[in-house]
Amino acid sequence: GRQSKFKTEAGKFFVSWIDDLLAKIEENPKRYETPEQKAEIRGEYLRAREVYSKIAEGE
Repeated sequence: GRQSKFKTEAGKFFVSWIDDLLAKIEENPKRYETPEQKAEIRGEYLRAREVYSKIAEGE
């Protein structure tokens, strides 16, 4: 079935929020103790973005 417009809009909101978080990772590289930590956190955000992108697209 189709999902509600509210759920689709919520998905779009979270995609935008995660995009902002991803940009902040690049703005302040000293925020992370190691490059590995930065990569791990970036990976978590990208996985979350993938989930919310599907919700935003109505999947």
